[in-house]
Amino acid sequence: MIDILLSTYNGEKYLYAQIVSIQKQTMQNWRLLVRDDGSTDNTIDILESFALTDKRILFLKDNKGNLGVVRSFEQLLYYSTANYIMFVDQDDVWLPNKIEHTLQAILKMETKEPDKSLLVFTDVFVVDSELKKISSSFIKREGYDVSVVTDVNRLAVSNCIMGCTVMINSIAKQFVLPFSKYTLMHDWWIGLIIAKYGKVTYLDEPTSLYRQHANNQVGSGKITFLYYLKRLCHLNAFFEVNYKYIRMIKDLPFKVNLFTLLVRKWKYSLCKFINQLI
Repeated sequence: MIDILLSTYNGEKYLYAQIVSIQKQTMQNWRLLVRDDGSTDNTIDILESFALTDKRILFLKDNKGNLGVVRSFEQLLYYSTANYIMFVDQDDVWLPNKIEHTLQAILKMETKEPDKSLLVFTDVFVVDSELKKISSSFIKREGYDVSVVTDVNRLAVSNCIMGCTVMINSIAKQFVLPFSKYTLMHDWWIGLIIAKYGKVTYLDEPTSLYRQHANNQVGSGKITFLYYLKRLCHLNAFFEVNYKYIRMIKDLPFKVNLFTLLVRKWKYSLCKFINQLI
């Protein structure tokens, strides 16, 4: 059994298409665990409608209100009881063989590492709000080096693991919970811990349509010169993010040389900034 974790928030515009794409998967042995994070639009009505007609879709109501995306996914991970766990964004579209191909990859890993925490992540097609293709590879578009997943120190500088492409095994769940309260994004926290105690593998294949629109929580192609200029104009937010980053790293269940890491991270950010100017 595979549990797919979905946290929603005011997602009425694209939610229907995403859930339908999960229902159309070539592999059907899954449950969709959904937690709404305080929507004020028609998201809840959409979820209740799906839950009534498909018993594999479980709409979990915990009355905890708006926790934010990281905490919401953490709650869903606590609810999961499956051998394998996936994460899904509310506004994307899964390709029909996403579950099948990702599961094949993690099962192959398990033949070599049967007792380890495991994570598989993939590439995606980047598309616009109408699903017209922008790029055939998110990884290449962003200039990521996926080899960083073999080195915790490099992964801590630049996260290339997209949560919406991830599958982990149940052993991994035991290592990653609870999240640090300073976790910037759940995929980064999960990736760092599994990279340290288990194994992370990249499946070089797009498995979904990664939709770009005005309300993306995290998107593609947003690190531009204007992005850095806006950050300089909002120094409070800039320092808050960096403070949370430092605290997140300190909360990891293993030691990292924070000074060396910060130097690497600032060098990395400076290089990206300079590349935008060239």
